[in-house]
Amino acid sequence: MKKFILFLLCVCGLNTGFTIAQTLSDGEYFIKINSTGRYLAIEGVSHENGARLVQWDFANQRNHKFILKHLGQNTYSMQAVHSKKFLSAEGASPKAGAAVVQWDNVNQENQRWLITPATNGRGYTVRCLKNNLKLVVENYQSATATPKNGSPLKLISNEDLPPMVLDFKKNETGNKISVRPSN
Repeated sequence: MKKFILFLLCVCGLNTGFTIAQTLSDGEYFIKINSTGRYLAIEGVSHENGARLVQWDFANQRNHKFILKHLGQNTYSMQAVHSKKFLSAEGASPKAGAAVVQWDNVNQENQRWLITPATNGRGYTVRCLKNNLKLVVENYQSATATPKNGSPLKLISNEDLPPMVLDFKKNETGNKISVRPSN
C-alpha cells in the first residue's frame, strides 16, 4: 500500500508542472523571472560600465546569458557573457532602490550575490551580499503597474514583500531552452 501511495504522489507531482530547483553549478545560464515570464538581460547589448540589468522577452543573445561562479556558502558572482562585466549593485555601499548594473570586476561585496532556493522549491531568490537587500524588477507586485520589457532591476529592503523567484536555466551545448510565451 505504501508503494502505491508513493507511486501516486510521484505521478501527480509530475503532472502538476511542479519543478524542483536544479543545483546551481558553475556555468552559463539564462535567468527567468517566474512572475513575469521574462528573462534578465543587459540593456541595449551595451558593453559599458553602468549599463542596467533589465527584464526582456526571451532572446538567445549573448546579453541574455550570464556565467555563474560559486564562491562558497550560497554566494555567487554573475558575469554577463557579451561584455565580460559583472552584475553589481550600484555603488560600493548600495542602499535600497539601488540599480543593478554591469561593471568591471572590482572584487567587492556589491558584486557578490546570495542565491538560495525559494521556500516553495520552484526556483531561487537573490540578495546582494553587501547589504542583504532583495533583487526585484521595478514595479514588482505593484497593484498599479506591470513590469514590461526594459523594466530595470533594483534592490529593495521591504521584507513584507515576498522575494522575487528566478529560474536559472543552464545553457549547455546542444540543449535548447524551452520557453513558454508570457501571459
